[in-house]
Amino acid sequence: MRVRRPRFDLTGVSPRWAPVPEFAHHVNASGIVPSAVEPFLIKVFRRAKAELDPVADAALIADIDIFNRQEAQHYKSHELFNEMVASNGYPELRRFDEQLKAEYDEMFRTRSLEWLLGYCEGFESLASAGAEMWVDAGWGEYLEGADPQVVAVWTWHLAEEFEHRMVAYDLFHRLATGTPEEVHRKRVELFQYAVEHIRSHTGALRAYLLEVDRASMDEAERAASVAREQAIDDHFAKGYARVAQVVEPTYNPANLPLPTRLDEVLNAYA
Repeated sequence: MRVRRPRFDLTGVSPRWAPVPEFAHHVNASGIVPSAVEPFLIKVFRRAKAELDPVADAALIADIDIFNRQEAQHYKSHELFNEMVASNGYPELRRFDEQLKAEYDEMFRTRSLEWLLGYCEGFESLASAGAEMWVDAGWGEYLEGADPQVVAVWTWHLAEEFEHRMVAYDLFHRLATGTPEEVHRKRVELFQYAVEHIRSHTGALRAYLLEVDRASMDEAERAASVAREQAIDDHFAKGYARVAQVVEPTYNPANLPLPTRLDEVLNAYA
């Protein structure tokens, strides 16, 4: 792993940055997740680091330090991305972003470290499982004609999510208590909680973004937009089929197949 500091110029980029605007809003809605969850991850991992043995856990501590520095670059880029969307016709995005951040603040104050690590591991497993959708252009035709700066933001981000896929997994298993069966049950429950929690926020935001666009549509245009939205959901579900592996007792992110273009993408920002 290494820390990269790419700079993306979103000047003049439209929130409808892809030829299929429903796809653009599917991604736009996801933008509030890294801007909120990644500062949260950094705080949780800093708390967890204090529980580790400086000698016995030296390698894991070093990984945490790089992980946190990568995540800091991610959320800063997505803050700029979100502001691009909000300031170009979708101002309520800021409210959705603030609400999610407030919920993570509440979690950090009230939940146990083990619970927090399980949630973080759930998010990281979700991101790793879906990395190839961006790294290997699994979105296919939806990326044709899309703004290259936006595509670059997400491709770089998900490549690094895959690169550091072991850190949250290793840290959770290092500090979780109980038998292997109990630890697995906790991990699965918190993965499922994290997925549903994140989906509830991105789903609500996407509905808002699409409704802004559909407000000026006639009945036929609206029906066509709804059909395109469903097609994107179907494509997304196929691309994220690997998520089902996350709940298996044998799951280990070290065994995930490498995206074909992983080195190419990461080396572009070396």
